[in-house]
This record gives sequence, C-alpha cells and structure tokens, in this order.
Amino acid sequence: NLIARGVRNSAIEIIVEYLPIVIKYNWIELCYAWTKLLRYHYSLLGNKKMHKYYSQQFEKYENILIWENKAILFHENITIHQAHSDAGKKELKIICGQYVEQLLPKIGRVDSVRFEFCTAYIELNYYMLSYDWYSTIEKTSSWLAYLNPKTGFSPAWENILLYQKIISQIMVEKHEDANESLDKILSQAAKGSIYWFKGLYLYAFNALQTDNYTLAWVKIQEIKSNERYNYNLDKYKEQIEVLQAYLQVLSYLDYFPLSSVEKGSLNLGEFLTQIPIAIKDKKGLNIAVLLLQIFLLLAEKDYERADERIRAISDYATRHIEQEHELYRSYLMISLVKKIKSQEYDIRKIEKKSELFFIKLKNAPLRDADQNHGIEIIKYEKFWVMILDALRGKYTKQVRPIFQRIKRKEKKLS
Repeated sequence: NLIARGVRNSAIEIIVEYLPIVIKYNWIELCYAWTKLLRYHYSLLGNKKMHKYYSQQFEKYENILIWENKAILFHENITIHQAHSDAGKKELKIICGQYVEQLLPKIGRVDSVRFEFCTAYIELNYYMLSYDWYSTIEKTSSWLAYLNPKTGFSPAWENILLYQKIISQIMVEKHEDANESLDKILSQAAKGSIYWFKGLYLYAFNALQTDNYTLAWVKIQEIKSNERYNYNLDKYKEQIEVLQAYLQVLSYLDYFPLSSVEKGSLNLGEFLTQIPIAIKDKKGLNIAVLLLQIFLLLAEKDYERADERIRAISDYATRHIEQEHELYRSYLMISLVKKIKSQEYDIRKIEKKSELFFIKLKNAPLRDADQNHGIEIIKYEKFWVMILDALRGKYTKQVRPIFQRIKRKEKKLS
C-alpha cells in the first residue's frame, strides 16, 4: 500500500526491518512477496550486489512456496475426503502413499514448518489407514519431537497430530497414555473449537472402553451443552448421538446411575432418524447401530423383531464385511449374533455353538484389528456377555417399563 501511494523508500525500510522477523516465524508467503519487492527495488537503483542477493532469496522462497502449496493442497484433499465419506479408505490410503512419496524426500530441504506439518499429517494418515497403530504412535512422537522446537509450529497443529496418536493409543489399549494425550489437547484447544470437541469425544470413547461410563456421560454432556455444538459437521454430531444412545442403554440396565431426567426417553425410531449418515456407513458406525438395536430387543425379549434385526445384520455381513480381513472382529461378533437365531434363542445351545467364534474373538485383540476405532463402542468380548445376559433375562425388570415406547418405529437398515 505504501508503494502504491508513492512512498517507496518508507515501504522498503519497513520491509528490510521486519523481513528477519518474517523469516524467523516462517511466513513463507510474505518472504516470497517481500524478497520479490526488494529484488525489484534494487534493480531500479542499479545495485547489482543487492539485486543478486534478493534474486537468490526470492528463488529460494519461490521454491519453498511451491512445495508448501503442494503439501497444503494434499492436506486439504485428505481432509475433505475424511469429512464427507468413510467409503474408499483403501483408495485414500493409496493416495496418501503417493503424496508421502513426493513430500518426504523434501524434508530438511524445504524450509517451511507448514510444509513439514502437512507432510507429517499425511504420513500419519497413511499409517492410520493401514491400521498400523504402533507405527502411528511412534511416528507421531518423532514428528512432534522434530516440530515442537521450531518457531511457528502452533499448538493447533500439535493437536491435529496428537489426535491420530490418541486413536492409536486407544486401539492398542494404552488407555492411560491416551488420557494423558487428551489432557494435553484439551489444555491447548480453545473451548468450542474443533479439536476441543474431538478431544472430548475421544475422552468419552476411551472411558467407554474402560467401563468408566459415568465419565463418558459427563464428557458427552459437556460436548452437547456447548453453544457451538451445532456448528459441528453432521458426521461428528452423529458419532456423539450414537455414544449417548449406548450410555443411555447402559444406564437403563443399571451399569451406572443416572437420574430419570438425565436418562430422558429413548425412542429407537427417532434415534435412527437423527443419524442418517451413520446408518449408511457400511463399514463403520452402522455396525454399532445394528448391534445396539439387537441388544435392546433381546433385553425386551421381543424375539420377533430381534429375528428381523438379526436377519438384517446377517444380510449386511454377507454384502459388506463377510470374509473381509479389514473387519475381522466385527465379522466374528456378527457370527456370534447369528447363532442366537439359528439356535432358536436357547441359551445353552447358543453358548455351546458360539464357543469357537468367541475363542477366535478373544484371540483377535483390538490392537490387531483392521477396523475404524469408532465401530467397537463396547468391546465385543464384553458386549457378547451382555447379550447373553439379556437372553438369560437379567434385564427383564429394568426394561419392561422403559422400552415400551420404542416399538413399531424402527427404520429398517441393510
């Protein structure tokens, strides 16, 4: 603006004074723009030495900016894909691998913290999409050790990388480590920001994995009571709704105490209309939703509708996950559920016929599972025991007055 107003010398003095600060904080676009202006300025003065110097500086920052913009575009492509679809993960893994092949060789040669952050994010996504939880944890720690000392690396960027690490820590059942990482995210994220919501969601999910249902409920309510909750993407809000539904059911069945006001009313039909994205997620949350429906119907001893849901989940498994290594634990869990119908709800026959699948499930730990973290809200080994308890009539007293209002309203899933 100063140059446009005819006060070039004042503008150049300001640029020369502040350029070292801009370089220190790695603001590459300004470095690029200002060295270009200085190169032009010294050409007008006929100063060959300074013109050559700023020409070299401009070429340096031009090259950095090219690679920085490429890394940013790759980052954005991945983010858009993840925000709007859980399908095509194999394809996205291939894309991430191709991006990493282009970017990693430039680490240490492209002097841009933003470039390095985007490269780290893409590499971690590659390992996440490979379900390589241990490598994700190791790589996140290495990247953070490399990036944290650098001026210009922000806490917001650190939270984005930590989020990948936390999911992996949960999947390898390092729950205390996950909580430590979550505490760091929540201490750095502004209340109501994306990673504040995401951090609380993972806190609740991790609490569910360790049977700390009260803590999970508290975190879910903290999320939903925030004034910015409705600004989240529908996909993320549906994840919260599914977790809350699981917790409501667990409370109804006396796994942890909630007041009648806190429990609210649980209408499956209305619940399903609130999660249209989840029930279309054929290799993700839809599995959790189907299993929850079956559990409720068994707890009610409503075997007619349970038959329908078990048939639906059987057809679902045949079409979407049967014989797929990617969802092996879910395949085993659905195989157990199918035994309920095939053995005509006879608990003794079910226990006998399901024994082999249950052994296989226990021998396929979560840390080796090739599946998204959000599918298995209650660990399948524990969930199967709960389902068997439902078949034994453990919950009859609790559910009769509670679930009477949910009938005839379920939306069929397939």
